[in-house]
Amino acid sequence: MLADKHKPSTVKNYWTLIKSSLEYAGYNVPVVSIPKVGKSEEKALSFDEVKKLLAFVYGKKVELPIILGLHSLRAGEMMALEREDIDDCIHVTKNRIHDDATNTFRILPWTKTDKSCRNIQIFIPRLFEILPD
Repeated sequence: MLADKHKPSTVKNYWTLIKSSLEYAGYNVPVVSIPKVGKSEEKALSFDEVKKLLAFVYGKKVELPIILGLHSLRAGEMMALEREDIDDCIHVTKNRIHDDATNTFRILPWTKTDKSCRNIQIFIPRLFEILPD
């Protein structure tokens, strides 16, 4: 399912984010193989592997960022996301970046173009259950 809805490169890139989040939170990372898809060398998580991952992170602190990562949000997009950006889909319109000069984070809406602003269909219903008010 995930590989059917997203480019394999997206899924592959976000496995690193998911794995790092789990390791940072002190969890043992489940063994996940990322099979090759089609003729390309790119790989993607299978539907069964996504189900195993979601079961593993259920109720844990890392569940929300992992679900957002599976919806193909980049780290800066996740950090800039506000509750009103999620209704029937996820509206990605801005990034948050770290400003090394001031050691702070800033939201930069102008980093998004018409092509990079996205409305992402929510395909993991659990997202609605764990969103903060």
